[in-house]
Amino acid sequence: MQNLPPVLVAYFDAANTQNVDAFVACFTPDAQVKDENSIHQGHENIAIWNRGVNKKYNCMHVVKSWDQTNGGADAGVEVSGTFPGSPVNLTFRFTLLDDKISALEIG
Repeated sequence: MQNLPPVLVAYFDAANTQNVDAFVACFTPDAQVKDENSIHQGHENIAIWNRGVNKKYNCMHVVKSWDQTNGGADAGVEVSGTFPGSPVNLTFRFTLLDDKISALEIG
């Protein structure tokens, strides 16, 4: 996606290749991810969550649109995988700090 902040390009590349180390490297050490009504905080918990998502759903992400927000970006993402109703369109709300993701809400 054109002009997407570099950390978000890295995030979606890591998510699509299921590279957990590269995925976690996109986040600040105390980052928080909210997904499916659960909160995962810190690198270790984000890695555990990401491994579980990879194993359970085998997701692929295609960024369809994005808007810069005050402090981050909202991305419209088509997510496909091994789950009922695939593909779905979700909003990924990123908060950025020092070129890293400090918070992410998926919904």
